[in-house]
Amino acid sequence: MAELTRPTPANRADYVSGTLLTLAAVLCAGALFREGDGTGPRAFGWIAGVVALDFFAAMIGFWLEPLRRRHGFVRALAVAGALVLAAGGLAYSRMLPGFTLLSYWIPAALAMLAAVRLTRAHREQEGRPVHVRVRRRPEPRP
Repeated sequence: MAELTRPTPANRADYVSGTLLTLAAVLCAGALFREGDGTGPRAFGWIAGVVALDFFAAMIGFWLEPLRRRHGFVRALAVAGALVLAAGGLAYSRMLPGFTLLSYWIPAALAMLAAVRLTRAHREQEGRPVHVRVRRRPEPRP
């Protein structure tokens, strides 16, 4: 029987970030199911749907071995999707405030949290602190 082991801190960061990105993708995809009454903008669902695909591509990046080593690809996709959602959230806040909160603002916050969590775990894994101190060089001897 296989022995159960606890996940390493790096794996925990993957699980937490993957869960946050999954939740963000599901909330973004919810905009596709909004009933179209003809008064709202057409691009509202398309933008959120494309960003949901972006988050899905980032989740696939967690499990591809070359991309898994540094998670730069995953972080870049998460931040890019969050920026697009923030811009769309600013554009649609007055027209559809409830849907904008659920499909744009909350997923953008979740994606940024996932990117920050991966960045912190990456730095902890390499042994580098978040803030780096600069050592003073000794003055040269005359």
